[in-house]
Amino acid sequence: VLPYFVSDEEAKALLAAVDANAWDTTIKRRVQHYGHAFDYARLTIAEGGDVPELPSFCAGVVRRIAESGLMPEQVNQLTINEYEPGVGIALHVDTHSAFEDGIAAVTLGSGLVMEFRRPQLIGAACSSAGSPPAEASQKNVWLPPNSLLVMSGEARYAWQHGIAWRKTDCLEEGEVLPRSRRVSLTFRRARGRPCDCRWPSMCDGQNPETLVLPSRLGPNSATESSAPEGN
Repeated sequence: VLPYFVSDEEAKALLAAVDANAWDTTIKRRVQHYGHAFDYARLTIAEGGDVPELPSFCAGVVRRIAESGLMPEQVNQLTINEYEPGVGIALHVDTHSAFEDGIAAVTLGSGLVMEFRRPQLIGAACSSAGSPPAEASQKNVWLPPNSLLVMSGEARYAWQHGIAWRKTDCLEEGEVLPRSRRVSLTFRRARGRPCDCRWPSMCDGQNPETLVLPSRLGPNSATESSAPEGN
């Protein structure tokens, strides 16, 4: 996590630019997609048609992400998610077959705690989707306003991440912080080839059973687990 990745002034301008565009209300939280659109019904990027460029309002952010050297490849897809207080997202791993290594997320507005969970499998040789789970490793990470979160390698491919449905967060020091509106800008690179990562137990390309398609979509769905892609 890189704090102060964007300035307060830049964050204000980014939020204004985001809110000037139309929101997609297909799922419970409001989203916007640029570059490759994400298909929530199939949990993959939409195919066919021309792929538009990323919007000009995020050009500076994209340039600085590339200059940081933290992302393995240049990004070409942007998903914007809005989280009002009390709204969360189920623990998930971004679909391997849809996106390359490297996920970069900028937090605008409210900070919050993101949960990370590393499912463990019994036995070193266990790698199939049907293997029984053992105890998982878990970490909570505070994402401050204007920060950049980068996940790559094992963090991208094997650790689940999610946001609890609550209106406050408790930091390690015991401080309780109320949430307000958070808008995240998540940058990724669409995958143009099969995934052959080193984490087959979490990979829908090597273990198709790991891809659980949503049974329900829409703003009135009872849970958000049916549309997990986001940060």
